[in-house]
Amino acid sequence: MVKIGKFKITTITLQLYPRIITITATSAPFDHKDSSMFRERRTKSWDDTMLGAIFHEIAVEHNLSPRMDPQLADVYCYHADQINETDSAFLNRLAEEHDAVAKPVNGAYILALRGESKSITGITLPVIKLTCPPENIPGNQRFIQCSVDEPGKKNVKGIRVRYTDEATGKTHTIEHGDPPFRTMPAVFENKEHTEAVLKGGKRKAKRNRSKLRLDIPGDPYIAAEGMIEMDDSFPGGMRGRVSIDRVEVRCSRGDGYRMSITASKPVADKK
Repeated sequence: MVKIGKFKITTITLQLYPRIITITATSAPFDHKDSSMFRERRTKSWDDTMLGAIFHEIAVEHNLSPRMDPQLADVYCYHADQINETDSAFLNRLAEEHDAVAKPVNGAYILALRGESKSITGITLPVIKLTCPPENIPGNQRFIQCSVDEPGKKNVKGIRVRYTDEATGKTHTIEHGDPPFRTMPAVFENKEHTEAVLKGGKRKAKRNRSKLRLDIPGDPYIAAEGMIEMDDSFPGGMRGRVSIDRVEVRCSRGDGYRMSITASKPVADKK
C-alpha cells in the first residue's frame, strides 16, 4: 500500500443502469462547511509588494503552510487585483503568468515553477520509468496509449508583452524571439512586472514545444510535477524524459486502475 494523502469527497453521483456510483474527491482544503471560505469569491487589491507576500497571506488565511520557490517569492508586484475570484483562482492566475503552479497539498500550499527536476525543498524528484509492453493492444492490462503533439511550421516563435508607462500613459511593447509572435492579452502596469511575465512566457514556450499525452496503468508514485522517462521500447519521437503537468486517475470494473497524463519537456537545471 502507498499513502498518497487525504482527499475530501466533493460529489457523489448515482446511476440506475448500469448501477454505478461515481465519487469525485480532491486534495483541496475545503469541506462541506468551507469554514475558511476557500470557495468564496473575493475582491481585493495589493500594491508595491512581492508575489511571495501575497501567496503567504492567502495561504495562512486558510490555515495552510506556504511553500514557495524563492525565484517566485521574490517577484515584484507593482499592483495586483483580485476581482470576484476565489483565492485559488486568483493564485492560479498569478502563478500562470510565471509558468508556475499553485495548489494545496496535504496541509501545505505550494507555489512552484513547472517542469523542474527538483521540488521546492531541493529534493530531486523521482523519475518513473515506463516500458511499452510487447503486446501493446487494448484489452491488455498493461496497455499504454501515447500521443505527441509536435509544433507545425507556423508555430509561434516569439512572445510580445505590453505595459503602460505610468508617467506618460503610453503603451510600450517588449518582444522576445522571432515572428510569428504570440501577444499576451493583458497590459501590465510597469516594465519590471512585464519583464517578469515575459520570462515566464519564454519558459512556458520552451516547455510546450511538444506535448505528450499518455493513458497508462495506474501507478501511485506518479503525480503532477514529477518526471517520467520513456525507454527505448517506445518509438523515437516519444523516448526520453518529460515533466508531468496533469494527472487524472480513474478506477472501474472494466478498465481497472488507470491514469491519463499530460506532460511536457522539463526545464534543464541551471548550473
